[in-house]
Amino acid sequence: MGMRHGVLLFALLHILKTLPDLFEGLEHINQAKKEMKQRSLPTVKLN
Repeated sequence: MGMRHGVLLFALLHILKTLPDLFEGLEHINQAKKEMKQRSLPTVKLN
């Protein structure tokens, strides 16, 4: 029984250690989207 808890705790710690990397990657994606939006060609309105 104790070994199972150790494995679960070990897995949980590894998951928690990867969360900052995940959020950093999401920030990079969000920043790239903003930059692509700024670089896109302006739209022309037809009257």
